[in-house]
Amino acid sequence: MAVIIGSARIDERGQAVNGQAGDQTGREVATENYYVHPLGWYAYKAKDPNVANALATAMAQACTNSHIGYDQNQRLGVIKQLQKYHTLGRIAENTECDCSSLVRACCIQAGFDPGNFTTYNEGKALEATGMFEPRITVTNSTRLETGMILVTRKKGHTVIVTKGEARESAKPAANNKGGLNKTPQWVGVVNVSLLNVRTWYGVNPETKRYYPLITKWPGGQLGYGNQVDVCDTVKAKDGSPWYYIRIAGKIYGFVDARYIDKA
Repeated sequence: MAVIIGSARIDERGQAVNGQAGDQTGREVATENYYVHPLGWYAYKAKDPNVANALATAMAQACTNSHIGYDQNQRLGVIKQLQKYHTLGRIAENTECDCSSLVRACCIQAGFDPGNFTTYNEGKALEATGMFEPRITVTNSTRLETGMILVTRKKGHTVIVTKGEARESAKPAANNKGGLNKTPQWVGVVNVSLLNVRTWYGVNPETKRYYPLITKWPGGQLGYGNQVDVCDTVKAKDGSPWYYIRIAGKIYGFVDARYIDKA
């Protein structure tokens, strides 16, 4: 199986700075077949498979969004636009990034922010989040999995594996013996401007962070006034209630119960 990686590469003129905003060629930010970098790779594997899948999804979105281009001088533009549009796939204004700021943007979309970094200190920034297993030195026999972040061993380049060996989605055990009820009990309506729909409820005990957003629904978020089917109620370890909901009759996820009212 061919391993596919995605990254921000170079601007439309083959230069690193002062290009036109947005992807002018379709290759400034794009996927390609995995290759052995002259500087060698370190691989960072997310502890949570859901985070790995979210990283791969975010990079794939960026690589197909022509509004995102390459410019080292304007590298944080993608972060500002992500804050505005919430997912890389939804960014609708021409903006710029470089390889490391795009990886950071993917991390933010996956539910955590390592802070500003370059490929010089990226490894330390990723490790400090507690989200990743110990780094792997990539060799010809390394199993490259979807969602892995690859960073050159010396300052140079960084990519995310958008298609590699599969990782199964995390499946934490339900907190009730009968499992989660998938039959709608009542219709709810979102009472906030944006509501995150997550793969599980509460905080992941390994990462100490909320579980990532679902990927089957665009952006993993609902907007004010959106209606959903509420199928079950569960409680996180801190006692906070969450709803297990169904969107569009087929997509399931978890939301903070405070932000759903009865329709």
